[in-house]
Amino acid sequence: MRVVVIKKAIVMSSFFLGALINSTILNAHPQHSPQHHDDQYPHQDTEDIIRDVVIDEIRRRYPAADAVGEALERSGHDHSHRHRRVVHSHGDFGIEAINRNTLRVFHADYGWTAGFHYLCLNDQCYPAQKQGGFYVYDFPARLGQRYTIMIKVQDDHTPGGQYIASKEVVY
Repeated sequence: MRVVVIKKAIVMSSFFLGALINSTILNAHPQHSPQHHDDQYPHQDTEDIIRDVVIDEIRRRYPAADAVGEALERSGHDHSHRHRRVVHSHGDFGIEAINRNTLRVFHADYGWTAGFHYLCLNDQCYPAQKQGGFYVYDFPARLGQRYTIMIKVQDDHTPGGQYIASKEVVY
């Protein structure tokens, strides 16, 4: 079944690739402007940015076609930066499971001056590591529990000098 889905996804991606590139990139919608790509996909070459935009657009238009992204990622290029992007494709701030006992809190870097940057889980805060445009920190956690996650970042451009955001999640 999975092979059929991937084959259909490859055929669909080939068919729609040209149309998506034209409608998504060449028409320069505001959300797909070059400046937006520089912020959203830092340190990537043009080919990788185009691939990322096309995959994101396919996923937006055809949610059941996630296999398209998987198929395109197997194209032979080094996609180590893409894997981080895919992992966090469900948002800029949240959690992901590392294993049954560990969760990763992540938040996209919005270009803060970042004299300090902490990620917190239930008021336990630790200096975050920057990976692929995201601040991340791995915490021990138990499945089925409710947690409050928070990011605290120094930013000279934010009123008060800090950016702080939090939300409640279930792991």
